[in-house]
Amino acid sequence: KTFHDVHNVNVMLGTEYFGQKNLSMQVYGQNAPTDDITTPNASTTFATGNNTGSRSAYSIVSHFGRLNYDYDQRYLLTMVYRSDAASSLATANRVGFFPGMSAGWNLHREKFFQKSILSKYISSFKPRISYGVNGNIAGIGNYDVQGVYGSQGNYNGIGGFLNTGIINGGLRWEKSKTTDIGFDLGLLKNRITVIADHFDRRTSDLLTDLVLPSYIGFGSVKTNLGTFQNKGFELAVNANILTLKNGLTWDVSANISFIKNKILKLPFNGNENNRQGGLQVYDPATKKVIWVGGLQEGQPLGAIYAYKQLSIFKDAADVQSVAGNRYDAVANITGPNLAFGAGKITPGDVNWMDVDKNDTIDSRDQIYIGNINPKQTGGFSTTVSWKGFSFYSQFEFALGHTIYNDLVPRTLGNYQGTFNYIDMQKRSWSPTNTNTDVPKVYFADQVAAPAGKKNYTRGNNAGQVLNSNNSRFYEKGDYLACREITISYQFGKGMLSKT
Repeated sequence: KTFHDVHNVNVMLGTEYFGQKNLSMQVYGQNAPTDDITTPNASTTFATGNNTGSRSAYSIVSHFGRLNYDYDQRYLLTMVYRSDAASSLATANRVGFFPGMSAGWNLHREKFFQKSILSKYISSFKPRISYGVNGNIAGIGNYDVQGVYGSQGNYNGIGGFLNTGIINGGLRWEKSKTTDIGFDLGLLKNRITVIADHFDRRTSDLLTDLVLPSYIGFGSVKTNLGTFQNKGFELAVNANILTLKNGLTWDVSANISFIKNKILKLPFNGNENNRQGGLQVYDPATKKVIWVGGLQEGQPLGAIYAYKQLSIFKDAADVQSVAGNRYDAVANITGPNLAFGAGKITPGDVNWMDVDKNDTIDSRDQIYIGNINPKQTGGFSTTVSWKGFSFYSQFEFALGHTIYNDLVPRTLGNYQGTFNYIDMQKRSWSPTNTNTDVPKVYFADQVAAPAGKKNYTRGNNAGQVLNSNNSRFYEKGDYLACREITISYQFGKGMLSKT
């Protein structure tokens, strides 16, 4: 609706219902006297546990609305809301309300801008701001908040049931609140467009399976854990490089994102920063043992800590010089000057960084290796077209993250003894190859001495664990990937109409 030629209003209201009902039944019988009777009542034997039935229902009722307003297509305002009531939550927390708004200013429509010299180069410019809330209940079962029970089989001919999960009637919607400030810019009659955004997304009441101590009797409980932040900057550029009279066009586009994450809030548990999990390492700066990793308020997710490989011991003299009085508590091996331990540090073993310089290598000697989350992600594409022919390619990249190449130490360390060796084994230490960064190959190296030396893995005993491995086998995760290349031809309507 338009008022006084400059006020434009558009209103939308709606409602939605989604319902799902499931009913299943299985009757399994055997030893029927004839196949002519196809119903189960002809069977004479019904095995226990093979006759099952289930019934479930789920529904969500919603209403939503949107208001769009602009003044002379210069000042823009949009307001939205959505309200969802889900049957999978308890009555008190069933309804989630999710509002949002955005505002923009088409600066290029202002008369003062159109009269300025900038209008010759800037075709459009719209600064904008937005705020919105989204909800999530994925992972909550239809009846988790009411209690989940399961059959434990028969005892003395009588069936029984018990609760298989802890009831948490206080579960509520997980909410993500996002604030975004950015602009849309068009240059040279929009041959070049730029979209830039700075965003701050804070997700609260995170739905998480909280691991419980073994004495509780249950492995975990579904709960709303804390608050997590993702913030960063995104930039996208599209450009028309060529548009010739003969029909040749060339368009390119690129985008890049810089994102950081941080844990803002965790349930109080009495630990510093309400820490959950993690490990203790020695901090040379404070000369104290500190907690790192796990979940901690004020810390990011994805940090990696591992044992730093400085070198490979070349010979007995090298061992004596560096590790004569060393005790490797992880592998339970010692230097030649010590009389205890289940084995000895020998040539071909790893010279680990002794962070606290106490001649003992233990879990406190781990250092920060990197983070599994990229610092930058993005991509670019290009399209060249001419007289019906088109060439399109798309690439993407990620930078600044670290990955653990588990297959390499698993293979060279003979964790299972069933893998074929890889070429890197040729570079491993041997009496004729002492100048290398690949440890000596032992069978079942993941176990402690005397069978193994834990050169390839450290405290994980061959487990597929991100932390506490040999730093040598962590790698840069940077990559550039070609995701698509397409060559196509578009036939004219005249040709197609004759087929």
